[in-house]
Amino acid sequence: MLHRTLLSLLLVVAAIRKGQTFFVPSSSSSWRMTTRPIDDGATLIPSSALQQQSKNSYDGSEHGNVLLGLSLLASIWIFSIPPEFRRAYFCATPSCVQQRAACNDCVTFSEWKTQLGEYYRNGGGIQFDFSIDPKTKQFWADTLG
Repeated sequence: MLHRTLLSLLLVVAAIRKGQTFFVPSSSSSWRMTTRPIDDGATLIPSSALQQQSKNSYDGSEHGNVLLGLSLLASIWIFSIPPEFRRAYFCATPSCVQQRAACNDCVTFSEWKTQLGEYYRNGGGIQFDFSIDPKTKQFWADTLG
């Protein structure tokens, strides 16, 4: 009995998720649920206005897939360039541009972009490198050890 109840509940949930469930008046005073419209002259009442719309029109998953794809491409690309570009610190303020040694030897974005363009113009290719910066590795060894 419990098995049939769980199966019925699963079918009802699946039907509701597909957006094809309607509540219609039955011959008794209660309402019954059906997964297909009944053509007996009864007025169909959609179970939810949102379920009648296309799923992508209200939950944003179509745009989310685009953003996911772009972020994955950016992540793959950033690991395909040499570590000196990936580990670059960008200068956040004009004072950092004046005193670069005080700001982790930072570079401006235009300098970084120029150096990266020069790398590709000189035949630079894809070099997957997942190494950890030695300075970072030493910092965490000192901090945790």
